[in-house]
Amino acid sequence: MSRVLASFFQYRVWPSLKESARWQPKLSPVKLRREPVLKTIIEPFKIKMVEPIRFTTPEERKEILERAHYNPFLIHAEDILIDLLTDSGTSAMSAAQWGAMMVADESYAGGRSFFKFEKVVKELTGFKHIIPTHQGRAAEHILCHVLGGQGKIIPSNNHFDTTRANIEYSGAEALDLVIEEGKHPETVHPFKGNLDIAKLEALLADDGRLTIDDRDLDDRRLTIDGRDLDDRRLTMDGRDLDDGRLTIDGRDLDDRRLTMDGRDLDVRRLTMDDDVEDCQPSARDDEIRGTSTIVHRPSSIVPFGMLTATNNTGGGQPVSMENIRQVGETLHKYGIPFFLDACRFAENAWFIKMREPGYADKTPREIAQQMFSYCDGATFSGKKDGLSNIGGFLALNDDRIAEKARNILILTEGFPTYGGLAARDIEALAVGLQEILDERYLEYRHACVEYFAHRLRVGGVKIVEPPGGHAVFLDARAFLPHIPVEQYPGQALVCALYLAGGVRSVEIGSAMFGKRDPESGSESFAEMDLVRLAIPRRVYTQSHVDYLAEVVLETYEKREEIRGLKMVYQAPILRHFTAHFEPM
Repeated sequence: MSRVLASFFQYRVWPSLKESARWQPKLSPVKLRREPVLKTIIEPFKIKMVEPIRFTTPEERKEILERAHYNPFLIHAEDILIDLLTDSGTSAMSAAQWGAMMVADESYAGGRSFFKFEKVVKELTGFKHIIPTHQGRAAEHILCHVLGGQGKIIPSNNHFDTTRANIEYSGAEALDLVIEEGKHPETVHPFKGNLDIAKLEALLADDGRLTIDDRDLDDRRLTIDGRDLDDRRLTMDGRDLDDGRLTIDGRDLDDRRLTMDGRDLDVRRLTMDDDVEDCQPSARDDEIRGTSTIVHRPSSIVPFGMLTATNNTGGGQPVSMENIRQVGETLHKYGIPFFLDACRFAENAWFIKMREPGYADKTPREIAQQMFSYCDGATFSGKKDGLSNIGGFLALNDDRIAEKARNILILTEGFPTYGGLAARDIEALAVGLQEILDERYLEYRHACVEYFAHRLRVGGVKIVEPPGGHAVFLDARAFLPHIPVEQYPGQALVCALYLAGGVRSVEIGSAMFGKRDPESGSESFAEMDLVRLAIPRRVYTQSHVDYLAEVVLETYEKREEIRGLKMVYQAPILRHFTAHFEPM
């Protein structure tokens, strides 16, 4: 990006970190290998094709927003001047990618394009089985269909929207365990995407307690048909007790009718053992052994763990190599597979290179390969760090899981050598996975985001610090302190930015992650209300970014005029995509 100073990019972000005694020893200064050291970071490409964009008037935008029910997802793309809704599938492809598409083998089965793609992915990730999908959420759906299910818990640092939806659709619970620093936009930390290892260990440990939502389960609160169940009325005849033989007042007790606070409690998740400290999972899921304390059974409750790199929900924040290693070790200690949500793996690798000691002289490819080495598999959307408009994959080492996954793939996506994709898209993705790891591209990519963030900081706008790798995230609650959380300040700010300059962004907060109880109508809200300004790869120039900064700063100057919104329609799943709002 022209006029972005290299010295500014390398050192501007981290003086604030050096003021923090806690993190100063962990910083690793990076010297870019360039002789002589030039001051300007430029786009590492030439623009070969252009697309016109449409300018609208404030009056037109007001009418357009009203027709879209104050939800920018519902605005036609031709009515957008600069589109920062997402960085997914919006990249500009290279000449090499377009050229590869021309020689694609569109055979239904066994096409050479797949084997080229498979080779690229295996060399990068080291995984045994590569299953192509039309995008990342398809990989998530297959994985959750095979390993998810009722009563399961799937931990991560933060699950993003489609990941969470696929987990919950399977009946499982998506559990966020990001470190405390990752919950506070203003807190500066080099790896705010890290997963809290102590919380993960507490979830998995056989500590003699059964908890739900981090609360101890008191057996006196078990009920059947609304009546308290006293454990003193449960009996065992000295033999192994099948859950179907549990009785109360001589009647069989159906485990599906056990509840805690009105929620079903699956008896198959409970075990009893004479030696709590040495408790091992039963051979049968529904077996209850011994006469001692109720304990966790991590291998049956937690079918797999995840880690999102970078952590989109928390502001595009990276995960350290050390944290990836620790998460893998912790899960593997309990025999639980570890999957990386690797949509932005290359951007995460660049952050590790820039910030984590010991990686300054490693290439992004070497760092990425080490990241994958701690995992048992990965889900991947090629629409982000694949530099492609469509495509993704599910990667696995386990033969049994891979076989089940391929069966689901054939049913829902297509034959295993095309997975719902045209071969030309597979070819483009194979090239993109190599181009994304170019150091000059990653340097430029992060300079773009940091330059944009700097312009906003200077104007007094509060953002998620430090800025992430693919977007600048505005702190909507700090931007609009007069709008209460129940009036969706993030969504209100998204609408204001469109009205001010035709810029489309997305709310990452209570509209996206909040939930409404269908019976009481009460609403739960997200921990943060953010607005993501996602920068498409290789699409916009510095002039566009300068314009974006002006729009945000102008909106900030008039922030007191912005009103909150109320949600008047929502879908039962992923409500933010199609929700309707009205001004308060």
